[in-house]
Amino acid sequence: MITSVLRLIVFVLVLLPAFVAAEPITLKLSFFSSDRSHLYLSGAKPFVDAVNEEGIGRVKIEVYLSGRLGGLENLSELVRTGSVDIGYVIPPYESAAFPDAAVMELPGLYKNATEASKVFADLIARDVIHGFNDF
Repeated sequence: MITSVLRLIVFVLVLLPAFVAAEPITLKLSFFSSDRSHLYLSGAKPFVDAVNEEGIGRVKIEVYLSGRLGGLENLSELVRTGSVDIGYVIPPYESAAFPDAAVMELPGLYKNATEASKVFADLIARDVIHGFNDF
């Protein structure tokens, strides 16, 4: 029993420095507008700040603003190909990639954004709206 415990302690002491010394993961987030836009300040920035604060030494998100890595019209393709890790995609702006998504933009169909989001997620899950299988 003591031998097993000693082996476990040695095993942990040998492997622990390898985990501590591991390189942090850096993720690229592409955002289409500036760091002053409401969408960035209320949506992307709090997410990035939380991940960077909680993930110190393990994960870091680098933000590329104002479409530096690609614009709204091709952001989903950048995510699909791995050119960026995270993208703020607005499906109706990419009609080639998401041909059915514009139906969600019709005015007056939903009471609020929560209802619209639930309907949208349900339509995607049932494969009624196409183009989202890669996500």
